[in-house]
Amino acid sequence: PGVANHYASTYYNGHDYVNVLVKTREGRPIFVKSNHATGVGHANVRVNASVMGLYDSARLQGPHLGGAGSMWANLDAEVGKAMAGAGRKVVLTNTVLSPSLQRSIDAFCGTHGAEHVQVDAVSHSALRTAAKQHTGFDSFPAFDFSKAQTVVTVGADFLGTWGDACYYESEWIKTRRPENGEMSKLYAFETVMSLTGTNADVRTMVKPSEQNKVLVALHNAIVGGGAVSGLSEAVTAAVNAAVAVAVTAATRNVI
Repeated sequence: PGVANHYASTYYNGHDYVNVLVKTREGRPIFVKSNHATGVGHANVRVNASVMGLYDSARLQGPHLGGAGSMWANLDAEVGKAMAGAGRKVVLTNTVLSPSLQRSIDAFCGTHGAEHVQVDAVSHSALRTAAKQHTGFDSFPAFDFSKAQTVVTVGADFLGTWGDACYYESEWIKTRRPENGEMSKLYAFETVMSLTGTNADVRTMVKPSEQNKVLVALHNAIVGGGAVSGLSEAVTAAVNAAVAVAVTAATRNVI
């Protein structure tokens, strides 16, 4: 009693995925932090705060059936009856990353003739479609920020809430160490203040309706296209400055 134990685990909530160490006292988890010894990534504030969900009085205390609390035996009986009937049978989950959970679901579906459908509350289908058109792979792209000397983000808070922020953060900071002899540059075009914007070398506020124009302006500035109407002089100057820095660093890997 009174001596803490630490357990290696993984954390995934639909946004963040990271290897973690969970500190426990008397069997109760009280703190979650990064486990750098077993992988990449960095626990952000959502991962640190996730332990509070274990003690949330509003969380489910048991199974529900028809919107009301139920006993496991009653739920098992209803599921068994449904699986024995005719018609389409679906096991609906969010994206499953755990191999052991996936094996259990596959075994269940194989036994009962059901299909596994994965649906996430936050969809990245547009980005997956763009990645497939660009690379041929239908997947969410992983960006190697550790090799980027110039980063331009348009509405993507990659240090806070966008994409694999836990991984991006730990890789991006590798290029932000003056003792290494150089510093990467970060340009952020965003509507509301974000964690990425607060860390940017140059942050430019734009309207949501202007974000697509900023992307077109960036493209035109790189390939030598014409000016984009509807952008202020300040936004246009920030776009040109970001491209100029990127071109200067073209001999290195640039995102």
